Amino acid sequence: MLVIVDTNYGVHGAQSTQMYTHFSLLKSLEGGFGLPCLNHACDANVSVMSDLFAGGHERRGDGDDDK
Repeated sequence: MLVIVDTNYGVHGAQSTQMYTHFSLLKSLEGGFGLPCLNHACDANVSVMSDLFAGGHERRGDGDDDK
């Protein structure tokens, strides 16, 4: 699955060797927005794409380090 994220926050140029499915993307978005799970997104075998979003659960500062 190809996912391109255009953002001012998080890791730039991140790539992952982890295999994901469309349920991985759905589970990641639901978790990020605090939404309940749809369909099979909450199955135990579905991985969250945390290594691609915000540096794997690390939050960046207010952007001062980008200047």
